[in-house]
Amino acid sequence: MIVLGLDPSFRNFGVTVCKVLGMANNPTIEVLELHLFETQSRATKGVRKNSDDLRCVRELVAKVGELIEKHEPTVVMCEVPVGSQSARASWTLGATLGVLGSIDTPMIEVTPREVKETTVGHNKATKEEMINWVVNKHPEAEPMWFTRKLKGEVVMMNKNEHVADEVATIHAGVKSEQFRMAMRMRME
Repeated sequence: MIVLGLDPSFRNFGVTVCKVLGMANNPTIEVLELHLFETQSRATKGVRKNSDDLRCVRELVAKVGELIEKHEPTVVMCEVPVGSQSARASWTLGATLGVLGSIDTPMIEVTPREVKETTVGHNKATKEEMINWVVNKHPEAEPMWFTRKLKGEVVMMNKNEHVADEVATIHAGVKSEQFRMAMRMRME
């Protein structure tokens, strides 16, 4: 079965395509593609900020929609964002939820706590712990990670936190009761 894992945000919206094999208690997950859609502000004196934000939302809806159309996933798994600390963050949260709302594929929602506990084993996991867990768990994804050269050595870039969260979301999602129920209904 093909599953999409989402790490949604307004500026760094991540989508991972995975194959899930074996629907028993411990399914195998294989990473097929890692995507990070980065929107950039183009607001200038002649362009209103809200019009530019609408352009970004349309870009995200189109890109996510293309992946869904291409892969026809059985389910999408997502850590739905919550809360905000400023008016701007609240605005972009609403825009991100709008992108998620445009997805017609069945969606399994997981919490940040479920993701961290399922993968690293505790709910206070750092971004570095999450990235390391996913990198070690999925060597097949190595060519897809974002890297750069630093003093002649290849190093992981910080933006891998988004794609690591996408993959970790799938690991949490396949252990959820929602997923087990969906699989039972699919087999009937």
